[in-house]
Amino acid sequence: MRYDLNGRRVLVLKLQGLGDTALQIPFLTGLIREYPRIKLDVAVSRNDSDILLKLYPFKSIRTVFAVSPGIKGYLGFVLKMLLRRYYLIILPYKSGKKENLLSFLSFCPRRAGFVYYRVWKEYYRPLLDFLVNRPLDPDVRRHLTELNTDLLSYLTGKKIQARLEKRPLRLNARAVEAFLRQQRIRPYMVFHLGAGDVNKLWPLESYVRLLRLVLDKYRNVKIVLVGKGYDKELNQAVKEKIGSERIIRYEQYDLNDLLVLLRKASLVMGNDSGVMHLAALVRTKVLSLWGYTDPDHISPAGEGVYIIRKRISCSPCYKVTFSVPCTYEKKRCLYGISVGSVWPVLVNVMEGKKVKGKKLNTGATIVTV
Repeated sequence: MRYDLNGRRVLVLKLQGLGDTALQIPFLTGLIREYPRIKLDVAVSRNDSDILLKLYPFKSIRTVFAVSPGIKGYLGFVLKMLLRRYYLIILPYKSGKKENLLSFLSFCPRRAGFVYYRVWKEYYRPLLDFLVNRPLDPDVRRHLTELNTDLLSYLTGKKIQARLEKRPLRLNARAVEAFLRQQRIRPYMVFHLGAGDVNKLWPLESYVRLLRLVLDKYRNVKIVLVGKGYDKELNQAVKEKIGSERIIRYEQYDLNDLLVLLRKASLVMGNDSGVMHLAALVRTKVLSLWGYTDPDHISPAGEGVYIIRKRISCSPCYKVTFSVPCTYEKKRCLYGISVGSVWPVLVNVMEGKKVKGKKLNTGATIVTV
């Protein structure tokens, strides 16, 4: 065994993304299984902390740090790391520059995990090896859960097979059940029109056309639109354009209520967003539209997950970020996905028919149009 972590104080540091946090569950489960007496702490961003604090109550996790963004939040977290004196800090994929730098500032003698080369350019390699003194090189052709299984194999010193076991969620369905009864919603589909990145948005006009087809074919089905922040404007615009009473907005909820709503849905559809990962967690059918990001690498995991993408020369793209827009005014990878290509896939998924596509080891299916 390369590291005997039983009885040792260890920190898993992963600060970015609701979807990425959801995909860490198999890694944390495997780590606890291999080291049943580990003294484990986990650090995630404040917005994503409820997944571990309320929904996945791992008994072996001693502390979940909900780290606030900004200098003040990061400095406070560094102080907590210094006081804990960790034996090892683990950086699962996909760790970014924040995780790399914060792990170094902890003065922990052992910092093992992945360094994110798409953020840190290749000529920063000496600095990366200094910040993360036991670095692993990520193979971006493989899925995030498989890479984290490699990390677990590295820590234990033995070959471990990827296991997408899912722990039961602890959910309270009372509020959502009351909402569904009040609105007389059964059966229903959930649509999430937004995303954390504007570069991931499928055109609103395409959603309007698709929803009209859904309402026309499935006359007993209602549509529930979810989202917060800017998503509310998208929801309102779609509801006004279609003008159907079978479209209901559901925008005042916490993470527990959202997961209950997703679990009871016939289908959850939307862009590449954390909501799709949450739907996969509760094993609901998922149909997601992807543009510049790579579904082979970071798509939701599980059977019943279907990803539609358009294969073009510049996708996946590693230049586009939250702050760097696509160079094309109309993003070819997303705008090139037509309603006509999405509609038959949606019908087949809804009716339980076979969908042709590339099957990933995670159980998800990628449909290229």
